[in-house]
Order: sequence, then structure tokens, then C-alpha cells
Amino acid sequence: IYMEHQRQYLIRCPVDILTDGSIVCQSTVPTDAKVHLMIHNKDSCKQAATDAALEARETLEGLTPQLIIIFESVIRHKILGRNLFSEIQAIQEVLGSSVPLIGMYSLGELCPLESNYNKGTYLQNANLLLMAIT
Repeated sequence: IYMEHQRQYLIRCPVDILTDGSIVCQSTVPTDAKVHLMIHNKDSCKQAATDAALEARETLEGLTPQLIIIFESVIRHKILGRNLFSEIQAIQEVLGSSVPLIGMYSLGELCPLESNYNKGTYLQNANLLLMAIT
């Protein structure tokens, strides 16, 4: 769902297609919303994890994280299947394999669309939220 005021997209995962052709999503889609179809695959999930780790490393400004916490949409688990640890490996390659890491799968994440929390927090599906704590 395109968020005009944020110039960003909210992701909603389809869970069913009804006999009338309508699509049931995991979370709310506003009436008359402008939507775009997006296709995830194993490579895009791993790249997104790498990108999140690189952004976290940049934000740390040279500090070493003492703990990494990951909140991840269960949809990503379904996409990755047996390759689900590839995301963790990608994060550890960027932030360090000796840094303790903990995480969980959820049905949706509350997150900002940008690093600036003052711009609002939204429910997002198919997301990976990474926190590196120093």
C-alpha cells in the first residue's frame, strides 16, 4: 500500500483468494488504496537482512553491538523454508558472529517506515526489524 505522505510502502500479505476474486490479506487494506504487487524470494529476503545489518552498523558509528534482537514476520519463514538461517548468517557476517543474537517470528511488526521514529509507526507484514544494542 503506497503511503503518499511517507513516500513508502506498507506490505500486506495475501492469505486467501475468495470465489469473487477478492483477496484477503493478513492485515487491513484501506478501501480505494493504491496497491502494488510485490514478489518475495529467498534471495530478496537474504538481501533485505544484509541491508538491515548494514544500516544498523552504519548507525552504530564504529561501536560493536553487545546484542542483536530480530523481530521477523512469519511470512519470511514460509518464503525461506529450509534456508531460514541464511538471514541470520547474513546479519552475522555484517555485525559479527560472536555477538549474541535472539529473535522471534510474529504475525506483523510495528515499525517506522524510516529510521526516524518521529514520522510514525505502522503495522508491517513480511518485515524484518533488527535492533543492535551497544
